[in-house]
Amino acid sequence: DAIVDTAQYYLGMSYFGNDEYQLAATEFNRLLINYPASAFAEHAQFMRAASTFESAPKHFGLDQSELKPSLEQLQEFVSDHPESPYLADAQALLLKGRTRLARKTYESGVVYARVESYDAAKLYFQKVVDDYLDTEFAPRALFMIADGEFRLEHFDTARVKFEGFVKVFPKHEWVGRARQKAAESAFRFGVSAYDAHDFQEARERFESYKAGYPEDSRVEKADSYLAKLKEMPVEQQQTGKADS
Repeated sequence: DAIVDTAQYYLGMSYFGNDEYQLAATEFNRLLINYPASAFAEHAQFMRAASTFESAPKHFGLDQSELKPSLEQLQEFVSDHPESPYLADAQALLLKGRTRLARKTYESGVVYARVESYDAAKLYFQKVVDDYLDTEFAPRALFMIADGEFRLEHFDTARVKFEGFVKVFPKHEWVGRARQKAAESAFRFGVSAYDAHDFQEARERFESYKAGYPEDSRVEKADSYLAKLKEMPVEQQQTGKADS
């Protein structure tokens, strides 16, 4: 009945306009179930997802269990109606919702990082990178993973990850910081070998650092270490490898 589906559609829109989102979602869902061929069906499908989205708490720190079904509905709408005039709005809501979930996960990682539980923090940051790469929190999470490796003194791993950040997100505002941390990681990798008396390894690491970061401010310090190594008797340099 065209009159009934029209009434149901406008009732849903009225609820939505009054911020009664759960009631709106119910009406739009009824329309879709009872009148799938209605002229209002496409917009009702979008509005059902939008209503469910708006009913979820806005603050990322609150329970977001209501947000997830709305994202599923939005993704379904995008798949079903790739040419829809509401496509851009659906995609915008999808990104907004995914960003909210990404931030919730990211901030959990930050909490663990603040108490120096870097392995636990990495689990959350990696989830952001794996599941929410299209959000603004993915590059931050990747940076924080690298920073955690640095703080755990896994200097070569940290260098690789900071360099990876620069390659994947070359225009990000943290690129400068990442380049600096990559250079510092390479330098500290050499120092760790020197402090462990693995002098042959230290020489190789300092030379690699200088080749990779010739403009870094610590090059003179690396030259100082290399000068000390050059003055050492050969037999003094034949020690076991550093564990770093």
